[in-house]
Amino acid sequence: MRASNQRAACGRIGGLTTSARLGGMTMTAPARRGFRQRFEQDVDPDGHQSVSCIPLASTSLRQARDVAKPLAALGWDHLVS
Repeated sequence: MRASNQRAACGRIGGLTTSARLGGMTMTAPARRGFRQRFEQDVDPDGHQSVSCIPLASTSLRQARDVAKPLAALGWDHLVS
């Protein structure tokens, strides 16, 4: 195996190990936080409202409930909040 291929394989193994230990939500939290901040700035540049005040379409709410039911049945309801 070439040295560059070996380094790439070790990097992949390290990344997958870290992901398995910490979980995807933990690893992507900074990116999601940054996206939300940029989104809030784009939606409300003056900062008068929080994004949570923006109503969701009824279809989105219905879809969220449809996803929550099977997760709750599996005992994964803590993932939906």
